[in-house]
Amino acid sequence: PASPPSLRLVLAGSVGLLSDLLATRQARHCDKQQQRQQQQHPLPKLPAAAEAAAAAGAAAEGGADPVSADVALERTFGSGKYQLGVACGVGLCIYSSTVAVNLLPVFLDIKLAEDPSLPGLTQETLPMASTALFSGWLVGSLCVGWLVDRLGKKAVVRLGAWGILLCTLAAVMLPPLTAGSIAVFAAIRFAMGFLLAPAVVAGLFAQEFAPPAWRNRVMVALNVAYSLLSILMACACGTISRHLDWRYELLFWCGAPMVVGLLFGLRLAGESLDYLVEKGRRHEAAALLAAIARANGADPAAAEGAVLVASEGAAGGA
Repeated sequence: PASPPSLRLVLAGSVGLLSDLLATRQARHCDKQQQRQQQQHPLPKLPAAAEAAAAAGAAAEGGADPVSADVALERTFGSGKYQLGVACGVGLCIYSSTVAVNLLPVFLDIKLAEDPSLPGLTQETLPMASTALFSGWLVGSLCVGWLVDRLGKKAVVRLGAWGILLCTLAAVMLPPLTAGSIAVFAAIRFAMGFLLAPAVVAGLFAQEFAPPAWRNRVMVALNVAYSLLSILMACACGTISRHLDWRYELLFWCGAPMVVGLLFGLRLAGESLDYLVEKGRRHEAAALLAAIARANGADPAAAEGAVLVASEGAAGGA
């Protein structure tokens, strides 16, 4: 039979899934409204400063008309294999799988407390490690905006994915070497919590590459996957893997998705288009648009000469 924690988490995940499905309906409504607004105002006006800068850039680039990254994605290159790969490789493998970092300790701590090789990790000391995890998440959330402004979304997502992977390996190897030192284990959990905030940026990063009319639905789909993974993990950890070694569970749920995201998702994805434009790296942004066009089977020639300006509301790539 399933353990009581797994039943509670299945119920919580089901409630989250229901709310995500309701959000899907709202997202469709918002997307339809946005499409109607685009039809009524087909040529959105750029801010005065951006328009002047774009006009100067257009003259330098040979007379190409300035266009925002959002307009380029929506009208010229659309969506296709590139967006699907980024959504699955980055959004699903990194963003949605962070549910394991939050929920897996509920099951692991029971096994850790029963492991005779870890005398320092008991039912009395392990709550300190859980507190450290969420304290690290709080500190990371305060720093992540600053990191995105300076490094860009892709670099921050890579930092979070690599960090969680390394913390997972440390959590597997260091406790047996330190006889279950609660100080060492709490430090690992704090670092993992801190790096959870950069990893969560992966959802926004994957959403940004979708055309504006699809962005709400992309984020809702990733949150639905998050809820489904929480239900699946609760069912598996409370039943079929209940007696499996805790190291294997930790590597499977926290380590494996990050490996897939790093090897496939982040290798496919480029940097945030708005971040590149705002940092003056317009040639890189145009080259990225050309790569997106090629991946989607469109003509990359139009992208190579495009003069891009930041999308309305973009700030530092955040």
